[in-house]
Amino acid sequence: MVDAQFNAAYIFSVVACGVRIGPEWQDTATMRDPVIRDLMTKVTFGGHPEFVERAQENPREHLCTVDVVARGKTFHVETLTPRGTVGTSGAMSEADLESKFRHNAERILTQHQIDKATDLLLNLEKLNDTSFLMKTICI
Repeated sequence: MVDAQFNAAYIFSVVACGVRIGPEWQDTATMRDPVIRDLMTKVTFGGHPEFVERAQENPREHLCTVDVVARGKTFHVETLTPRGTVGTSGAMSEADLESKFRHNAERILTQHQIDKATDLLLNLEKLNDTSFLMKTICI
């Protein structure tokens, strides 16, 4: 699991193959998928040459570039604020976070537990005792 989670070639390959982000990335079938494993052998990656300099200028910027060469063409995308970067235009909205939680929880919690946990998490400041939250989300 850890090898997959921190393997850039694997991550790029599951994205390129359209696997939905979430627990599907950790499924044994996904990790063993011959199409994904073959694509991994074609992935090269490295740090952006200006990353450190740009990060020193503005610590909230994380210069990222992706170049995909396919069918004789190069597709190029660059961003300063990858999705999920707090305090930037890349930050996830509350709706994004709720959707991510619901998707990640759906394999292990009932819909009722997910609804209750979502409500509790979105109103955490009103909760006097977090043990109720833990009882709601723990199996």
